[in-house]
Amino acid sequence: MVVSARKQTSRPRIYGAKGAEASQLRRRKHALIRRFGIPEDVLGGSLSLVYRKCGKASCRCATGERHPMWTLTYSVDGRRRVEFIPEDQLDLVRPLADAGRAYRDAVREVSTLNAQLLSLWREQQRARKRGC
Repeated sequence: MVVSARKQTSRPRIYGAKGAEASQLRRRKHALIRRFGIPEDVLGGSLSLVYRKCGKASCRCATGERHPMWTLTYSVDGRRRVEFIPEDQLDLVRPLADAGRAYRDAVREVSTLNAQLLSLWREQQRARKRGC
């Protein structure tokens, strides 16, 4: 865990990438967080358990029983990406993916409710013009 100097909160090291690209991604992330009030610790994508063959001829997976692996599937610029998640990092990643899904669902629901409210308002405006 990394302890922030500004806040005394613990953050998983999964956000601890270094270098120019990581710095640029973090700047963009924080600009969006400030602009839209997005929760900081959400993770996009779907976490799934998949079963794969390792490719070794002498392994049990060559004859049927495959290896279980966790993956995080997400999109960047319209392209699908798959990140394998080691079993020991699953407890760090799962709550962030769950929070990301809950946030996406909430934004989608608010957008739908706004559309319904707009439709209702327009109906009321039309009824008012007709004198009902």
